[in-house]
Amino acid sequence: MIFNRTHLEHAGYSILFQLGVALVWLPFTTWMVGLWIGGFAAFFFFLGREHAQVQRSRSLGVFQAFDVRLWGWDARLDLAVSPVACLLVILLSTLL
Repeated sequence: MIFNRTHLEHAGYSILFQLGVALVWLPFTTWMVGLWIGGFAAFFFFLGREHAQVQRSRSLGVFQAFDVRLWGWDARLDLAVSPVACLLVILLSTLL
């Protein structure tokens, strides 16, 4: 279980995705709500991505691939850094 470059890339892409969605939602709601919506959108994007990779590589059914026990540690960490990075952005946003 080693933290590698792709985990940092996923965190960066999640933050960019989060900020982009928050900017799109800005005319309709507050900045904080937009950050939450963007954070959830980024998380579910990477959940779908990791799910598709496991499903394809192991020839699993749609629902079988949601079993995280079948995922490798790299896939689990790829998914885990997304909400952590987005929550840090939300936390920093509340402090500023």
